[in-house]
Amino acid sequence: MKRFFKIIGLVLGSLLLLYVLWLVLSYWGNQGENEVFIVPNDFEGAVIVLFNEADGKAVKYDSEGNRVYEVPKSGVLKTQFKFQEGWRDIKYQKENGKQIKYLLPSDKVWKDTLNQKDIYAYSAGYANDYWFIIGKPKDSEYWAKIMSKKWEPYSETKTLKEGESTGKVRHNKLFDE
Repeated sequence: MKRFFKIIGLVLGSLLLLYVLWLVLSYWGNQGENEVFIVPNDFEGAVIVLFNEADGKAVKYDSEGNRVYEVPKSGVLKTQFKFQEGWRDIKYQKENGKQIKYLLPSDKVWKDTLNQKDIYAYSAGYANDYWFIIGKPKDSEYWAKIMSKKWEPYSETKTLKEGESTGKVRHNKLFDE
């Protein structure tokens, strides 16, 4: 009986080790470059970052090796950086260096922990480009409407046929019902 439990322990230990190794390798293999988004000091509104633009701002890194994106007052930044996937830290700050906290969706649940007068970054989204909002939580619905209008000229609506997919998202027939 001791031998049986010893074998089971070795098998489970080996599986656990393989799982941890898989996690480490998938994280390491999916590592992106950290990013810093710099907005004008008085900026509030929708930000759209368009990647792979030949006429965009040149690639720029800070002293720590982070990608630097300097957002113009219009809120639309065209950059020569290629869009990247992967794990990375993203920071938001004003031109004067003041950090802007990213507001997680779960933070909205705890409204009493938010200072309604502070400016946050929130509602980030990816689609081979990147967008987010800089503003007060109480104005989130307003900025979401502005973002929808601002995004229209850059969106490429594509109707998928059955079995087609875009990017890494697989078609799920459950959504057809």
